Amino acid sequence: MNNNTRKIVVLNKLNSQMIEQAIFILRDEVQAKESDALSEAQRIVDCYIKSLTSHSKGEDEKKKPKLGFFVGMALYTFVTVIMTAYFMAV
Repeated sequence: MNNNTRKIVVLNKLNSQMIEQAIFILRDEVQAKESDALSEAQRIVDCYIKSLTSHSKGEDEKKKPKLGFFVGMALYTFVTVIMTAYFMAV
């Protein structure tokens, strides 16, 4: 018979308005103390929540503008000028 038992860590009391519960499945080969596994799981959740809140506030978009937008606008302007010149000549 196969051993289908898994070690899991469940975090219930998270300081988040978005996440109610986090469930982590530990690797079979890892022999970690319970406190170490809880600390690692909490660190991962904290990083994830921080990334969600920074994206929702738009911090990344405000720090560096998108190059694609500027290239797109330049191409649009260039094509518009060429088309206008072409149709004015015809």
